[in-house]
Amino acid sequence: MVAPILSRYRSGLVAGVLALALPASAATVSTSWVSLTSNNQEECLAIGLAAVQALGFRGSVSGDRQAVFGWRNDETLTVRCIATHELAVVFAYTHDRNADSGPLVERVGAFYRARAAEAARAAEEQRWLSLQQQSQRDGDGRRARR
Repeated sequence: MVAPILSRYRSGLVAGVLALALPASAATVSTSWVSLTSNNQEECLAIGLAAVQALGFRGSVSGDRQAVFGWRNDETLTVRCIATHELAVVFAYTHDRNADSGPLVERVGAFYRARAAEAARAAEEQRWLSLQQQSQRDGDGRRARR
């Protein structure tokens, strides 16, 4: 009766010593969020997928069209789009003790901000063109009345 109990303790002790002898691996998890410029869910997903792939991850969009997932070796990136609140939440995980997941979430956020800046510039150019066209039409109308 005592022998089986000691045998169990001995195997547990051996497993514990082996676990201590193995090098510890440190995983890092980072999160961040990005304000979106619109409440367009599909646009958020498209930008998230482009960001994940630009960082060298194999990306896919979830079946429920709520998130983008990316995998690269032992690293994962997730972008959860909550476009109704104009928000994207970014999660990064890496198991490599020499890598930090923080820069990954920052780079995804920078990708969203760069896209927002491009969209703002395009909207400003469109407004300028509309004003120019309106001014031209107004000038043509004044000439026609003379």
